[in-house]
Amino acid sequence: METRRPFQRLCRVQIQRLLVLVITLVVALIVLSQLTASPYKNYTAIPSPITKGVLVHKVAIYNDSSIPQEDTPNESKVEERCQGHDCNYGSLVSKVTSKGNNSGQNVAVGSKPTRLAYMISVLESAHFNTTLNRKKKDTAIERQLQHARIHIETGPTLKSNEGLHVSLYRNISRFLRSYKLMEETLKVYIYKEGIKPIYHDPKLRGIYASEGWFMKLMEKNRNFVVKDPKKAHLFYLPFSSLKLRLTPQDHTPQSRKNLELHLKNYTNLISRKYPFWNRTNGADHFLVACHDWAMKITREHMGNCIRSLCNSNLAGGFTIGKDTTLPATYIRTAEDPVKDLGGNPPLERPILAFFAGGMHGNLRPVLLRQWQGKEPDMKIIGPMARDDESKAKYRTYMKSSKYCICARGYEVFTPRIVESIYYECVPVIISDNYVPPFFEFLDWEGFSVFVLEKDVGNLNGILRGISDEKYREMWRRVKMVQRHFIWHKKPVKFDLFHMILHSIWNNRINGKNNQPRPRYSRGRPEFDTLPKEQVEPKGDPGENFTTQGLARRNYQSHMKRYALPFHFVRQIDTRRWLLIVALVASIHLFCQTRMLPYGTVLLSLLPGHDNTSYFTHISTFSTLKHELQEDNLEFEEDIELGEVFTEESSDQSAQNQVESGRFVVEDLGESRHELLSVDLSTNLPDTVSVNSSISNKEVNPNVLEAKSMAGFQARILPINEKYALFQSDDTKKMKCLMPPKSVMYNDQMNRLLVRHRTSSRAMRPRWSSPRDQEILASKIQITKAPSQITDKELYAPVFRNVSMFKRSYELMERTLKVYVYKDGEKPIFHQPILKGLYASEGWFMKLMEGNKRFVVKDPLKAHLFYMPFSARMLEHSLYVRNSHNRTNLRQFLKIYSEKIAAKYPFWNRTGGADHFLVACHDWAPYETRHHMEHCMKALCNADVTAGFKIGRDVSLPECYVRSARNPLRDLGGKPPSDRHILAFYAGNIHGYLRKILLEYWNHKDPDMKILGPMPPGVASKMTYIEHMKSSKFCICPKGYEVNSPRVVEAIFYECVPVIISDNFVPPFFEVLNWDGFSVIIAEKDIPDLKNILMGISEERYRELQYGVRKVQRHFLWHVKPVRYDLFHMVLHSIWYNRVFQIKPR
Repeated sequence: METRRPFQRLCRVQIQRLLVLVITLVVALIVLSQLTASPYKNYTAIPSPITKGVLVHKVAIYNDSSIPQEDTPNESKVEERCQGHDCNYGSLVSKVTSKGNNSGQNVAVGSKPTRLAYMISVLESAHFNTTLNRKKKDTAIERQLQHARIHIETGPTLKSNEGLHVSLYRNISRFLRSYKLMEETLKVYIYKEGIKPIYHDPKLRGIYASEGWFMKLMEKNRNFVVKDPKKAHLFYLPFSSLKLRLTPQDHTPQSRKNLELHLKNYTNLISRKYPFWNRTNGADHFLVACHDWAMKITREHMGNCIRSLCNSNLAGGFTIGKDTTLPATYIRTAEDPVKDLGGNPPLERPILAFFAGGMHGNLRPVLLRQWQGKEPDMKIIGPMARDDESKAKYRTYMKSSKYCICARGYEVFTPRIVESIYYECVPVIISDNYVPPFFEFLDWEGFSVFVLEKDVGNLNGILRGISDEKYREMWRRVKMVQRHFIWHKKPVKFDLFHMILHSIWNNRINGKNNQPRPRYSRGRPEFDTLPKEQVEPKGDPGENFTTQGLARRNYQSHMKRYALPFHFVRQIDTRRWLLIVALVASIHLFCQTRMLPYGTVLLSLLPGHDNTSYFTHISTFSTLKHELQEDNLEFEEDIELGEVFTEESSDQSAQNQVESGRFVVEDLGESRHELLSVDLSTNLPDTVSVNSSISNKEVNPNVLEAKSMAGFQARILPINEKYALFQSDDTKKMKCLMPPKSVMYNDQMNRLLVRHRTSSRAMRPRWSSPRDQEILASKIQITKAPSQITDKELYAPVFRNVSMFKRSYELMERTLKVYVYKDGEKPIFHQPILKGLYASEGWFMKLMEGNKRFVVKDPLKAHLFYMPFSARMLEHSLYVRNSHNRTNLRQFLKIYSEKIAAKYPFWNRTGGADHFLVACHDWAPYETRHHMEHCMKALCNADVTAGFKIGRDVSLPECYVRSARNPLRDLGGKPPSDRHILAFYAGNIHGYLRKILLEYWNHKDPDMKILGPMPPGVASKMTYIEHMKSSKFCICPKGYEVNSPRVVEAIFYECVPVIISDNFVPPFFEVLNWDGFSVIIAEKDIPDLKNILMGISEERYRELQYGVRKVQRHFLWHVKPVRYDLFHMVLHSIWYNRVFQIKPR
């Protein structure tokens, strides 16, 4: 068998190489054929790919610029009905006919709304794709933008010192870094072309005043505006879409086509006079426009620009990641734009919801039909008079209302959103496909309410479903975010002017940029950048009117007309071949990287790559290997768990494997997961029938199905002879709210540990190392340690094998060396958290990095490699709240591990098997699942059904540390004779299990103090501690995850822990005997909890309590580590698992 393995591996490698070669050649041929089949046809001026994106349920239909405008039937009638506004049909139906579709198929646009969560995902996807596909820049300006983008993405987490509240932003650190770089870096050039009133003439009052105020403040600004366009990062097109709509031109009617033609002539003028537009096809130009028509009149000829638009309709051509939303502000007086700012406090707002306005569009009439005069505290009314008294009454209503309804009109935007914030009223936005202002950074769900248009009929129920506490928090955030939506005559930091400019700056750095690479470096314009008709002949102007002059002129025009395409063709051919070579090389390296662990594996496999010292002890290493074989310790190949472990995807649960035919049922309509209390065989209600296809013999191992006459369906999961778990199929809940599909009990874990001790799952090292030799020598000494029944320092009953533990601990102190990676920046790396629920990972990081006994500076001397990151700070720094997406956290750690593998050869040598991490956050198993799968992971969330590997991973004790200066505060408890409470529990109702526990034992028995959440405050905390010190048994049920800090708390206060958490691997499971100082109960036995505890004799209880006091030293953090404390126990378990997992080379 051993002789056949190398041959098999060689054949597998050869086949993989052949596949890589075939894939590379096929892709290269495809790319070559595509490039030769689609050459450029206009060599003098490559047009920008002006796209017309139409969003249809997360699908964008992109039409070429040659496709005609969208087919809108009876356009004149629509414009007449909308009174000059661009209705766009709301979120109902528009049609677009795709070129190349012979059937002329019509596509419904905006037929369903786009939710804010999807908009955020589109934005993040745009930023991520831009990061991957961003082309190299060849100017100093572009390099500055590239540097700014990298600094924003990789900069440290900043604390708010500008009076900003963290809860208002999706990532305040990123926002502050971007804003600071804008102030330090950004330069804008304003084109002087254009005459008033369309250009350089801002209108500062009315519904479209935003574009005017920005124009005024931008043109007067000295911090950002430069006179030299070569120094500019952005170029501003200062026109007013409102003035363009209202100003007659050549006595022609003001249709949209005429306005588009005017803007086309303007951009042609800019592109002929300046080289900057042609350089990027307008990608670094921006405009600010608030009129309803602005989106459509700028889509054709300015679609490549960054557009700041009030009408940010995602279904009408607004591009997330490139365009920005301009807040529509209704300014009543230009002299004082902040007049009447503010509103009443929450207690003085008796009106639940308020709306008043014209019946524009199709949504507002529906709103009035549903709610006008229906509820006394909902003032939903129609148009109000325009006199001063009515306007004052309108403002009074907004200042006295809790929620202000912001319903769309003809277009998706409405000035009521900013008015609500202005008067400190929580905005209720009813506008499908509307992208809210500054949503790139602001967390709109924290200070506003989004209601779909189809849910207008349920508006009252939605608003009343918001608790008073939630409303007050939203109201406070509205007050705090108000500063970002206010115009000032002299701009101030973080005001509306700076926020608009910052959004444009941010999208320029990170936004969608599908444009070609700039055609030349700025400052070196060539004649081929200008249109052919703009090239003027050289020579004496007087010759232009003579025969020789005309001949010379024709010759020069002819040469420039044909030499220019040839020059550009040659340039394109060169780029094609360079692109082909780069693609082939990239694909080949990518396939090699996917076939092997990491990019540097090819180098790290070579003997001369800093690895020559590893081959100097092969003879001694072989001797040790032979000795191991004699002791029957030769490791086998990886094996499956077989009958011990049931896959998570299995439909059959271990809870169903019981030997009883009696089950119980309660009310089938109450909740999804309930313990049932009626005998199934005799006490089912008349309206409930059991599936007759299931026999009594089949009931035990399967799920029993029940169905009522009303059509209600449920499943009854057998637990034991008396109880079953009721599970309805009405709604789908999270995994943490459901019982596990498979259960591994303590005896099964013990068998699995023994199996993994004799059969390592670790990767065999690619080359030998003297460190491996030392570990294998230690393994022999551990396995041959003389047996000891008693020990002066250690209490033997709490250990599996006290002799092996002590010998292993002594060898760890004498042998183990750890290298701590210096890579990574704070706060995710090298910044421990020493207080709170996840303090264990912080204390280990602090003590490990400050240790001088185990830590070495030379990685060649290390047996283990520590990756010092904090899972808690990773979540705090990178997770986008309410996004329900943790992919970026896992991607961050993947990049970190790849960086380690590329910089050092040690990861590739073992595939990460000699690396370890310590993480206590609930998400740590998910974040480290694939790219760190072979590492040793010390995790608080030690769930065998979630990827925890017994024998390799370490169960990290979850400690709630209340004081970083004194982690041992309030240590200890009362003696057994003074503990009068049989069992105690108090805590939040997290997960499904605690609810069941409280339903059975909350206030049901005087000896069982089973409570829910305790009120906040110091007094409640002291009562909690006193209860634990006065209880015999402390109940430790799982919450959302299998781990709970109550296990360590019980030991801390010398209370016997009662662990109720299926699939939970207790801390230090590989060395401690938990049966000697704790009680482990299956979740299905909760109804018999008291009987189980009362069944423990007084003598047995005193033995358990004495074991708790003896094992307590192993669960304590010390400011300066002491022998056998928690720091040394965690490190020893990692060392111990590595000793038994290592494979000889």
